[in-house]
Amino acid sequence: MTVGGAARGLDPLVMPGRMWVNGAWVAARSGQTFAVVDPGRGETVARVPESGPEDVDRAVKAARQAFVDERWLRLSGAQRAVVLWRVSELLEAHVDELSRLESLDVGMPVAQARMMLGEAVN
Repeated sequence: MTVGGAARGLDPLVMPGRMWVNGAWVAARSGQTFAVVDPGRGETVARVPESGPEDVDRAVKAARQAFVDERWLRLSGAQRAVVLWRVSELLEAHVDELSRLESLDVGMPVAQARMMLGEAVN
């Protein structure tokens, strides 16, 4: 099995063992990772950061800052809608891949994962 599930036709994760915080892929402060195991087969599909309280604080601080960032606050409601519609379009464009990943992560049927993602997009 390769990281990211490529052996099953899934694209590898962008940055195995990293998380996206404040515009960059970063490791957990501890440097530790843990295996995400496909509950249906017992195979490791990825290694992800083992985040601790410092990592959570760092992510929350970055999210809070992004929320009050002047670039976002200066956008009109219509401009914000364009951004959010684009996010929705990207989710729809990748629904098959995301459904398979969610299925591997939590062990639910792909169809159920697809339905959940569809609800998030609509």
